[in-house]
Amino acid sequence: MSRLGAGRMHGALPKDMPTHAQLGIMCVLAHRKAQSIKELAEQFGISSSAATQLVNGMVRTDSLRVLKTQKIVVRFTSISP
Repeated sequence: MSRLGAGRMHGALPKDMPTHAQLGIMCVLAHRKAQSIKELAEQFGISSSAATQLVNGMVRTDSLRVLKTQKIVVRFTSISP
């Protein structure tokens, strides 16, 4: 059984290429707009902690923006590195 985003294990992808998990999050946000961490975790069947780690990595590359209102909301910003 392979892990979500395991495509980088063999070094086949450039470092600036999003993982499968990151692409999945981008697709969800492109179609459903802003989502909470909890909503993303439920949609992908992962823990909130795992979703937070994915989102934080994408925020560091400026692919996502996290809005802190009454709940943490994740919004897609770009696909370029």
